[in-house]
Amino acid sequence: MPDWLLLTIKIASGPIIGAIIGFFTNWLAVKMLFRPYKAKHIGKLRIPFTPGIIPKRKTALANALGKVVGTKLITTSDLNRLFTSDSIKEKIGLTVSEAVFGVSDEVTARSVIDGFGEGNADKVRDKASGFITNKMLVAVKKLDLPELITTHAGDALSSVGGIASVIGVFGGNKLMTKLASVVGEKLEKYIEDNGYDLVCPIVKEEIDKILNSSLSNSVATVGVTRDKIASLAVSVYEKYAVEKISEFVAGFDIASIVRQKVDDMSMKEIEDLFMTVMKKELSAIVNLGGILGLLVGGINSLINIFLL
Repeated sequence: MPDWLLLTIKIASGPIIGAIIGFFTNWLAVKMLFRPYKAKHIGKLRIPFTPGIIPKRKTALANALGKVVGTKLITTSDLNRLFTSDSIKEKIGLTVSEAVFGVSDEVTARSVIDGFGEGNADKVRDKASGFITNKMLVAVKKLDLPELITTHAGDALSSVGGIASVIGVFGGNKLMTKLASVVGEKLEKYIEDNGYDLVCPIVKEEIDKILNSSLSNSVATVGVTRDKIASLAVSVYEKYAVEKISEFVAGFDIASIVRQKVDDMSMKEIEDLFMTVMKKELSAIVNLGGILGLLVGGINSLINIFLL
């Protein structure tokens, strides 16, 4: 073999072998972070470095991740700010208003209420109509019909022309007042005895119209707009939900949740997670091993040449 060829092989072999060794050792080191997942044995003797570093330290890793996430990355105050942020409130208001006004015309107020139990809509109608009717009758009673009619009887009779003068011949204002008082008392007694039976069916009929129309039309009928619905949803959220959320968040043990989540993951899932985040960095470590091996091998070759 010519001397020049032998010298070339000596010079080139060092860097090439060094690069191969450096690349392979770093590649093996990266693999041994995760592999093997379980301990390997020859008979009763466990093979050294099995399982891999991360599988062997999985519990410690879960505890460390839980502590870091729970105390540094996601705190209870962070969660509280998230749930009480203006963007969340705005989203809730928008979602609720869209849910009310964006539904199909086939969805009625009755179908929504009956969704919580068959016949609920009729129960709501009966209670609402009874409540409204009673309130109306109480209001009418407070008017004091005999006094009201007596007070305005003169004006009412004068508006019908000659009747007032005819009544005036038989007693004038005193007779008109007496008649008005009697009529008022009779009317008040009639309403008291029969008002509920007369008014309640009418109220029920009107409520039925609202219940049987589309949900969006029902709320529009009572003067409710998208903005009002959104505002109401946000108000309810602020008054009740935010207070409860603060209590719930205060009870969160984020570290335990993260720790349990990591413990429940398989090693394949953990490896995939690490590789998703650090694939480029780990590849760079492997390549750097090859480059360093190449440099060390080259230096070693040059030293050997000069020494020889």
